[in-house]
Amino acid sequence: MRTLLLSAFLLFWCLGVGSARGGQFTNRYDAMVTTDGQEYERVRPQRIEGKQLVFFYSSGIGRVDLSVLPDNVLADIGLPTRDDRQRHAEEQARLDADQRAKGFVKYEDKWVSPEERDRGRAESEFREHVKTENDRFKGTKTYTARHLASADGMPRESSLFLYFQLTEEQNGSVDRTPHVALVLEHSVFKMDEASKVLDTLNTALSIWRYEDKRDLLCIADGERLDLGTPGYKRTLEEHGTDNFYREIMWSTVSLETFGKIASARKLEMRLGGDELTVPFEERKSMQVFADFIERRVENQSVEPEN
Repeated sequence: MRTLLLSAFLLFWCLGVGSARGGQFTNRYDAMVTTDGQEYERVRPQRIEGKQLVFFYSSGIGRVDLSVLPDNVLADIGLPTRDDRQRHAEEQARLDADQRAKGFVKYEDKWVSPEERDRGRAESEFREHVKTENDRFKGTKTYTARHLASADGMPRESSLFLYFQLTEEQNGSVDRTPHVALVLEHSVFKMDEASKVLDTLNTALSIWRYEDKRDLLCIADGERLDLGTPGYKRTLEEHGTDNFYREIMWSTVSLETFGKIASARKLEMRLGGDELTVPFEERKSMQVFADFIERRVENQSVEPEN
């Protein structure tokens, strides 16, 4: 019964607004006093524009917000009065109380089960933090969580990114003991012509920073995780007088190891002679990604739509 009353109220409101916006008003008022104390004489309502009523009155054309119209005018132009809105609010409060009593929670303006809310939050976080790429030619789908890392002594024009990736068949099947690709990308951008010549000879500022020394070690909440020596390749891209140097390193880690890295409150990473910094607060993508992979392995659930 409550649901029917609420539906009837909403229908009344929609029909009223529709007729008010699309039709000609025939009501006339010798005087109209708004709730904020403004007085108008010989009022003839004309139309609704946005959240205002446009009307003719003794001094010309007037506009007032719908929120300050007196109840008799609201009723005449087909909009809910303050009593209507109060009854609606009370009925909505009763309906909300019923939903809470049944164990439902409010999520994105809908009543859902706590499980549906948690799933919705996880999917929203996934879309925000993890990039999904489809390769139709290979029939694969790749998920990537990307993080900016830093190291003491690294030149200002350098950047170091840490990627975790999982590639699967597009049919959604997942290896029940998956390994996650760990990719590190070190880039240096040089604009100075003199340093360009020296850099090309590989004698200045350690451009190829990790070519000879790149053993990777993680210490997650005190636990030592030796990840060995990553694969390596380097590239040099020339754009006019500019040089763009890139070193790419890659390895694989088990889901268990990845989970430890992602969830560690204190994470130390060492690459070659550098100690890398990736604060816990900036590892949200990593944590969301680890949770996603674990859920996929447990129940083979379908990933969120992008």
